[in-house]
Amino acid sequence: MRPTSVAIIALLVGCYGLPTQRYSPDSGSDAVEEAVLDLALPIHDGLDFKAYRLKYRSNKKSIYGLMCVPKAEGRHGLMLWQHAGFDGLKDEWDGRGPLCAMWASRGFVFAASSFRGEDGSDGNVDICGDELLDARALYTLMSSRDDVDLTKVIVGGEERGACVAAQMAAADEGIKFAFAINGFYDLASWRTWLTEQVAIETDDGRKERMQVLLARIAAVDSTEGGQLERRSPLRLVNAGMTPLFLVHGDAHPEMPRSEACRMRAAMLEKGLTVPAYSFDAGGALTAAPIDGCAGLATALPVEGTVDLSSMRLYAGESSPLSKRAFDDVMTVVDGVLAFFAKPPEP
Repeated sequence: MRPTSVAIIALLVGCYGLPTQRYSPDSGSDAVEEAVLDLALPIHDGLDFKAYRLKYRSNKKSIYGLMCVPKAEGRHGLMLWQHAGFDGLKDEWDGRGPLCAMWASRGFVFAASSFRGEDGSDGNVDICGDELLDARALYTLMSSRDDVDLTKVIVGGEERGACVAAQMAAADEGIKFAFAINGFYDLASWRTWLTEQVAIETDDGRKERMQVLLARIAAVDSTEGGQLERRSPLRLVNAGMTPLFLVHGDAHPEMPRSEACRMRAAMLEKGLTVPAYSFDAGGALTAAPIDGCAGLATALPVEGTVDLSSMRLYAGESSPLSKRAFDDVMTVVDGVLAFFAKPPEP
């Protein structure tokens, strides 16, 4: 558990009106019944933003998170980030990571939940399950801020966080744009793929990571029948969902490209036209329409995969690959922000 008991004044702001859902899974357990902010502790004063450690209640659980607010006056867009892995916010925990600065410099309040069971939060890790509650509760709290422009709300996530981002894109009102990086969107098909890969994987480290993921999926499957299907964003795709911007690398060792392909195909089947990015033969990132799987990060090596959280690996380095990867990250971000620069449709 990370230390949090430092001379603080707890901020209790009570429960707020909740962002509504346009679609809800079978069980009502995904509904946010309580969203209370108990703590907003300043932890870092950046060049153009201030970072705060958050402690909030999500349906009776105490959850930690992070908020970074631009210093510029006025109302700002809202970026809701859903992290990868099972170790909390990692480099973003102290407010000095790349994502806070990157989004704040572009005029967005940045908010990220640690999710339950991580960074000292109550409860246990619950992949694509109750962590969705934690993300929604934070969205509720951020929506109540006077400095947030609710016409510019983005949700994004990576790997396991991409699942949560896709769930919110499919079901939550008010989100204007969503993106998912190297995600999985059908838990059952992802489990099948991982099982096949474990049988043939020769790298012990990769095999161990796959086995950990399979154990996480098994824990979901053991809770009650139908959970794998119920939690899969692929099942939630609907014609009224927020456009989901898919980015996926060919060589990700644990997240197959086929997951992004299936999600893309499902959205096309519902008549959705969404932005997408592909890579040309030289590795440069270019905007391009894609059909089904075509054009999704063809032959991109995993170390060059566009990954917002891996920006910390490239900043300040001088190698061509690092600079290219850094530039690719910024291109994706600016491509997302360009969505808001378009004139409204009549």
